[in-house]
Amino acid sequence: MFIGHFGLGLWYSLIGTIAIEGLIFIVGVYVYLKFIQTKNKIGTWSLWSLIIFLFIIYFSNLFGLSPHSTEPLVYLALSQWLLIFWGYWVDINREIKT
Repeated sequence: MFIGHFGLGLWYSLIGTIAIEGLIFIVGVYVYLKFIQTKNKIGTWSLWSLIIFLFIIYFSNLFGLSPHSTEPLVYLALSQWLLIFWGYWVDINREIKT
């Protein structure tokens, strides 16, 4: 450690990074499931498909190959707005537990 050093240095440990980020993701899903209930089957399937998709994206970013050119990155960046609509689709088919 040196003067001006902040944080835990987790980026130096792949296992530590995966453990902390995985824990944050699992706790977030748990809290969401605890306080939000489904209105219909679409609410259930859309949520679990989004969770699985985000899990796949996370691990493909960690262990996948880097692209050979910038073109795939451009398409990926332009398609990320679809996640906003997917999240909205999940949200309109779920409601707060009372």
